[in-house]
Amino acid sequence: MNNSLKKVLIVGGSSLVGKGMINYFEQNKQNKHANNFDLFCSIKKTWNYPFPTEKTFQMDLLSRIEIQRTLENIRPDIVVFAASEGRVDVCENNKDDAKKINVESLKDFLEILNTIKKPELFIYISSNAVFSGENAPYSEEDHLSPVNYYGKTKVDAENVVTEMSKGYYVIIRPILLIGMAIAGRRKSAIEFFLERLHNGDEVRAVDDVFCNPLHANFLAAAIWDVIAHRDICKEQIFHIGGKDRLSRYDLVLALCKSFNLNEKLVVRSSASEFSNLTQRAADTTYATNKASMMLNWHPPDIYESLELLKKEWMQW
Repeated sequence: MNNSLKKVLIVGGSSLVGKGMINYFEQNKQNKHANNFDLFCSIKKTWNYPFPTEKTFQMDLLSRIEIQRTLENIRPDIVVFAASEGRVDVCENNKDDAKKINVESLKDFLEILNTIKKPELFIYISSNAVFSGENAPYSEEDHLSPVNYYGKTKVDAENVVTEMSKGYYVIIRPILLIGMAIAGRRKSAIEFFLERLHNGDEVRAVDDVFCNPLHANFLAAAIWDVIAHRDICKEQIFHIGGKDRLSRYDLVLALCKSFNLNEKLVVRSSASEFSNLTQRAADTTYATNKASMMLNWHPPDIYESLELLKKEWMQW
């Protein structure tokens, strides 16, 4: 190992964020984003994981012993913390567990990290769920007002980060991510629609919930940009989203167009028809001006994201 390389640890390496960062790293090893770094990942379980075994560490964030062992082994210079319980309904129905995973384990991690080796940069991956959905488009400075418990845990986690990693944190709030999950992991929303439509099954998609989705690889590019420009990015928050504001219904129609699927299988619905589900914010569309100004990053349109999804789908 080249000791001059900066060690980057992705916590939650089997997430769409982690997978996207690995893909970007492997595809860009010769440019400034990758050739100065040595990449490591931590995962909770041994999935069918697309990364070298010697660079992958199994770590349960609910175990301080496993956190300690992993951080002592790696001693990272840069951490990207992408692990969380992201299932909104699970968080709502299991609040104590959600708090342990999304907030308390983060506190434990930062406490141990700061004791072993304070990093140059700690990037926390938050969520659009910190907003109420009533005042889109949202900038990084807008008031946080979550409408469900998952969103509350992300607000609490952001507060933990700003308090425990003063001077070296960055908070990134992604939007709805497009991409294929690692085999064995929970499938993304877009995968659910794609598989059903591919099989000729009808899907219901709401026309009154909006955001500006993008493929996870574009988010990964933004994260690597933050790492490359870390001297000017510390103690900043960035919103990373696509160029196009779309309802879920619009998104699924774009999916049909991109993949040449039958649009007649898409049933237009409203959020009120899913009263059994936990409330979601109606419109969390982001303003992404700050990321465009400070980073070498520009929001992709929806068909650029779906083109990347198509390449993944063909390799599946």
